[in-house]
Amino acid sequence: MSEQAVRALREALKLSPDNLPLRQHLAETLLGLARFAEAEQEYRQALALAPDSQPVKLGLARAFYQQGKNSQALVLVEDLLRQPDTPAGAYALHARLLLRAGEVERAVRDVSDEFGRIAPRVLSLEPNGLDDILATIRLVGAATGSAGAAGALVDSLRGRIERVRAAAASVKRRPRVACIEWLDPIYGPGHWLPELVELAGGQPGLGTAHADSRRIAWGDVIAFAPEAIVVTPCGFDLASTVAEALRVLPSRTGWDALPAVRHRRVYAVDGNAYFSRPGPRIVDSLELLAELIHPEIFAGWGPYGAWQQLVPPSRSAAGR
Repeated sequence: MSEQAVRALREALKLSPDNLPLRQHLAETLLGLARFAEAEQEYRQALALAPDSQPVKLGLARAFYQQGKNSQALVLVEDLLRQPDTPAGAYALHARLLLRAGEVERAVRDVSDEFGRIAPRVLSLEPNGLDDILATIRLVGAATGSAGAAGALVDSLRGRIERVRAAAASVKRRPRVACIEWLDPIYGPGHWLPELVELAGGQPGLGTAHADSRRIAWGDVIAFAPEAIVVTPCGFDLASTVAEALRVLPSRTGWDALPAVRHRRVYAVDGNAYFSRPGPRIVDSLELLAELIHPEIFAGWGPYGAWQQLVPPSRSAAGR
């Protein structure tokens, strides 16, 4: 806020000197403007009006801290820490005061104990496969008190997975499928993608299931001779994927000779919305892959508008 705003607040306080919210607002404004001594004076007057106000005590402690008045700040903060409903900011300020005093070990110990009572529980979710993803859904459900809903969702997702598996079991042949997770340089599929390709009735290649996606040589793509190519770059929506794929891929040596290109079975997908997300939409991704690999069985199974056929611009054909 500007000096003009500060003047306006001071003028208002002349008319209503015992207006606590107004004086606290002025103190906070001065603190934000790094006018710490003035902020201290306003907080002192506010504290005289409301001796038990936790926000005022915390504000005054912050003003003290910014001026290097550490002992005065610490008295106020420790008083706040003894209250049953301590404001979260008091914990952080207490830790900073301890660090400033050189009490590093105590700061680390105390802040761990203090924030442990108020901090959110952090779940580290790093699924590498389809079963891992389903397990994390149950884990999140249990952590949020929604175990029943999470279990029902997982059961529904497993039912859809089994439906794809059962339908794909009838295919007469499994085409070689290359999923490209990045275009320049080329990265092959990792994590759950090879697993999804196999479930959808294809032969995965150029990557390892349940492992990180890795950079591959273009010669590896030529040697694999994919019969279908699915371009799934992380972080790209469908339009961006189409544009980048048409910019990069047709100029690659041997591109036109690939079986997938000759048979017009190169597809861009919305990887950002589907394949890159280890959550419930991963089953949408499975159904989408099944549609692209075996349209004779799975036509219409994938989400609408999530893919586009990639051929030279003069012969372009859009997908659903």
